[in-house]
Amino acid sequence: DAPTFERMAVKAQDDPLCDWIVMPDVVGDAASTSVLFDHWVERLGLLDKAAYVLQDGATTGLVPWGEIDCLFVGGSDSFKESRRCWELCEMGKAQGKVIHVGRVNTPRRIVYWHPLADSFDGSGIARFSEQLESCIATMKELKGTEQMNLGAWWS
Repeated sequence: DAPTFERMAVKAQDDPLCDWIVMPDVVGDAASTSVLFDHWVERLGLLDKAAYVLQDGATTGLVPWGEIDCLFVGGSDSFKESRRCWELCEMGKAQGKVIHVGRVNTPRRIVYWHPLADSFDGSGIARFSEQLESCIATMKELKGTEQMNLGAWWS
């Protein structure tokens, strides 16, 4: 719903509690997501707070590095756990971008993204107390631990 998104985004631009605004995306389609990103950033006149959603097919050249504060990891499960996605997130992290991972509802995905992600969310942990409790327990176990990241395995 474009009018609703636009109203919310305009309001959020000046909200000190809002760190970034996720631009609309097309699930599984990085090229279409980039077109939408460009449209909305231009329409809203966003100079900061923009988040770009990584989707299947994302490349270094498609990510608007200079226009974003946050990389939001979206896409299919296979993309989310691909080497390309991980490397794009490492590039973002090296540039000081926030790395946020969406659809994180299991301890397995928390463990996977723990070395690199700054934040995550998931509808399952928002809606179901069992999933939330399991994820909180996993985060408590990981706190203070150091895990080898995937990049070390690929070297």
